[in-house]
Amino acid sequence: MIGVVIVTHNSESVIQDCVNRILKQSGSFPVNIIIVDSGSDNTEYLDKFVSDSVTVIYEKNVGYAEGNNIGIKKIIDSTEFVFIMNPDAYIEEDFISDTINLLNRKEYENVGILGPKLLRYDLEKMSPTDEIDSSGVFQTWYGRWYDRGWGSPDDGQYDTLCDGESVPALTGALLICRSSVLKKITGRDAEVFNSSFFMYKEDIDLCLRARDFGVDVKYTSELSAYHCRGYWKRKDMAKWARIISAKNEIVVNKKLGFIKLMYSRLKYILALAGF
Repeated sequence: MIGVVIVTHNSESVIQDCVNRILKQSGSFPVNIIIVDSGSDNTEYLDKFVSDSVTVIYEKNVGYAEGNNIGIKKIIDSTEFVFIMNPDAYIEEDFISDTINLLNRKEYENVGILGPKLLRYDLEKMSPTDEIDSSGVFQTWYGRWYDRGWGSPDDGQYDTLCDGESVPALTGALLICRSSVLKKITGRDAEVFNSSFFMYKEDIDLCLRARDFGVDVKYTSELSAYHCRGYWKRKDMAKWARIISAKNEIVVNKKLGFIKLMYSRLKYILALAGF
């Protein structure tokens, strides 16, 4: 059994295609999809997804981190692998079978969290692009976290060898995790993601905690998927969202050195001031 967790909040415009692509996967792997709605304004459209393969859980606006925790707890004991997906992440029909085959190879036997090459998807044209969305999450020397290659053409510059590439972190838009690893790195409260983060940087925090436990966190170009990211724009982030992001970054960076911590604190002050 393969588990898929999708946390949604007002994502009606993209989640239909996301779910349909999962249900149309090739191979003989039974898939159990858990959709956790985190306080959407309208939830009636989610009822049509309910089936033997899809469960919908309705919550208040608990945030992305806690929403995933709720979904993961529902399936972690019955699945070997958990796919954590944003509602605007799209996969091709062989993605799940290719992923499982990859993780069963000797080169990946110690990999606990895996991320594919993510390419951007143009919602206006309803077609994939050749631009990179993420090839792993990296950090500058002074502390800024960023998706490597974001917005640049995919010319194979981030293609990997047969054993993938160890990276500092991966984007939560599409993470593949071994259930055994998620159980290993949960804290005293049995949380996979730190629910106090609400949203933003929780994926980085998870990957860093996994690495602290000796878990391999890897990116591979042998798998690829698409991320719309365009159904909201970063420049349109509300002040409260920028504040949350900066606050969470302080928690992440305080373990990584004085300079990185100071950068995050300055970013937080600027967010409070409206910048």
